[in-house]
Parts: sequence; structure tokens; C-alpha cells
Amino acid sequence: MVNDSRDQLSERVSYHFMQQFNFSGVRLDAALRDFLQHVCLTGESSQRAKILNHFSVRYHECNPALFGSADDIHALTCALILLNTDLHGCVSADYIKITPAQFTNRSSCRTLARR
Repeated sequence: MVNDSRDQLSERVSYHFMQQFNFSGVRLDAALRDFLQHVCLTGESSQRAKILNHFSVRYHECNPALFGSADDIHALTCALILLNTDLHGCVSADYIKITPAQFTNRSSCRTLARR
């Protein structure tokens, strides 16, 4: 019962926090950049996915005609982060960048391409 009330509180706080963002008419990459200036994506991947899901839902609320659903936005957001990480995230000299085929396999863009 205590966890339920904490979860409800977390959802309410997340909702009200996301309402502070107005992404209307803003390109997805610019909106994500703005959002990530206020939020740090650390922790487990499930926690990061939950934060990105809140972003995707809010972006869709602000721009309902641009994408079919918040899930589409979430897939593109994850793809943008994957590409950004591949481009800027590695400091190792022997790191090999991902190929287009690897990108397609690692991202959920295949789902969007079928639509």
C-alpha cells in the first residue's frame, strides 16, 4: 500500500513537472535537447526509458498532428539518443562506429519504417 501511494505521488509529480514544458511547434530534436538540459538520464535503462516516455507523451500532447502516437515519438527519441551516443559518447581510440544495419537492429526504428 505504501508503494502504491509512492507510485501515485511519483506519477503526479512527473505529470506536473512535464506540464512545465511547452514543445508546441518545436522540432523533436530541439525539444529533446531542451528537455535534457533539465533532466539527467542516469540510472538503469528502465528508469531512463520511463523518463523518455514522459517526454514522448508530453511532446505528443503539444504536437498531436506530427506523429501517430507517443510510442512513435519514443522510438525516434531513443534513436536520436543512440545516434548521439555513438557520435559523441565514446572516448576509446579503438571504438568502431555503428553501421546503418547495426543502428537498425539496435533501435526500434524498424517498427516505424513498416508504417
